[in-house]
Amino acid sequence: MLPNQESPASPSSVPSPDVLIVDRSHDNREVLSTVLRRHGYQTLEADRNADGLRLVRECHPQVLVLDAE
Repeated sequence: MLPNQESPASPSSVPSPDVLIVDRSHDNREVLSTVLRRHGYQTLEADRNADGLRLVRECHPQVLVLDAE
């Protein structure tokens, strides 16, 4: 889905994020999130895999970016 394109209504009142960023580095998450938001994407961040998995189940992001170390 392209940024700024409307998505189908979700069960919750908060729209699903376009991108979930899971990375232990706060700086990496902040840089990625800032760049993506400037291009119109909604982002969500997690610093641990367990939190990322929980957010995937709860929020259904369209794209998942993982720490690739």
